[in-house]
Amino acid sequence: MICVIAVHTFGRRLLKLDDQPRLFYVYSPRWLRPLHSLSTLHLFLCWNVVIFIFNMFVNGAYLELQYFNSTLTEIDERDEERLKERLLQAIAAHRKITRTIRGLDNLCRVYAFSMIATMIPSILMTVIMLADRIRSFDDIVVMGIHVYLLQGLPAFLIVLYGFLGLTVSPARLYDEAYKSKTFLCLNSAVWHPYRPEVYQIALALSNHLEQPNMGVTIWGFAVMTKPLILATFSVMAMMLSLMMELLPTKDPSKILTNSTIPN
Repeated sequence: MICVIAVHTFGRRLLKLDDQPRLFYVYSPRWLRPLHSLSTLHLFLCWNVVIFIFNMFVNGAYLELQYFNSTLTEIDERDEERLKERLLQAIAAHRKITRTIRGLDNLCRVYAFSMIATMIPSILMTVIMLADRIRSFDDIVVMGIHVYLLQGLPAFLIVLYGFLGLTVSPARLYDEAYKSKTFLCLNSAVWHPYRPEVYQIALALSNHLEQPNMGVTIWGFAVMTKPLILATFSVMAMMLSLMMELLPTKDPSKILTNSTIPN
């Protein structure tokens, strides 16, 4: 944001290309320039606060699940009654965590969907904007590499930060929830020696832990996971290559001539 303000303020001195200084005269009254920068900064701060609150809630649920998984690995009771009590306590604790995560999902599912739906085209448009500003490497030399990075890098980092900030924490939460059943199955003190009542309670806890949709969803139809993030990046790369091919070329030698019109 500081870089954007600097470009708006000192852009006429920094930019050297002939067609670039007109960008800074979009606002006919000169006093609208600082107003635009201040309003952009205010909206950017509000946007960051909302992302921070979202990540704080998701990370809180993640830490609760992490602590719950650590308690599953620490169950080492030799007394049968004590072991049954610990397993019943684990069922009650996981039920509370599940209720909390479901409530968090109901609270954030529309927000997550709307933000991701706007972040994906924003990333594509930002990359296309950066690629469209230059015709060749000579344009970067004329403009100056520092000015080119000053113009394009902040916008790209902001949209990338927004996308990762909305997806990384929910993906960690889902992975931690997926590990709970594994931690229970690896605890040999629960399963050996065979005790019928303990085995039934442990099997009930195992079925309780098997919830494939445990996590923050995108409006209820997809849980945010690491494979989903990688698939989204793959789709964005494919769409970016397609859109770059459809952009009109700036090299006159590459423009196809109409063969029906005589020279």
